[in-house]
Amino acid sequence: MKPFKPEFLWSGEHWILYLKTPSNSINSVSISLYKTNYSHVGTGIVCLLETEDKYGIKPVLLTDNKDVANFVTENIISWKVSPFKKNIVIKDAKFEFKGDIRINPEWHIYFDEKIVVASWLELEDAILLNNNIQNKPSVINSILKFSDKAFVNVNGVKVDGEVFLRNEWTRLIGEPKSSSCFALSETIS
Repeated sequence: MKPFKPEFLWSGEHWILYLKTPSNSINSVSISLYKTNYSHVGTGIVCLLETEDKYGIKPVLLTDNKDVANFVTENIISWKVSPFKKNIVIKDAKFEFKGDIRINPEWHIYFDEKIVVASWLELEDAILLNNNIQNKPSVINSILKFSDKAFVNVNGVKVDGEVFLRNEWTRLIGEPKSSSCFALSETIS
């Protein structure tokens, strides 16, 4: 394999957790968290978050680095498949990773006197994906983990809903897969 040198935009982790109740076509919670390990503007975390009204979180983009948030918003998020709209409120937040990434990873998100805990459980074996997700920019998910179970708590209250199959994965891996997953080494050039 001959190496090539594309313009390198971003590298990091992308954590997705969408839940919905069986009787509803709309997500009860949507989380899309980008942990930026490398970008032209530095490192940081950006998290798109929304819950049903009863949990009190309207669509928001949370971050610990506004430069990274602006960069990710303009260059990294695939708005075509995102449940979020591009013009979204940006707020400061604190993020903590907890648990064991091999069996029960969790992100704890702190903002506006809220504590959101997102947990990925019953992890499937890793998938090594070495093909482009999209053409421009070129996106490669090197290591992809799906979970069969997940939950989200907002200030100690469990959000209703379950993971569900997303057909969007069929083009990449040949079958629908869970709405709860994470890419450990996503690279975008």
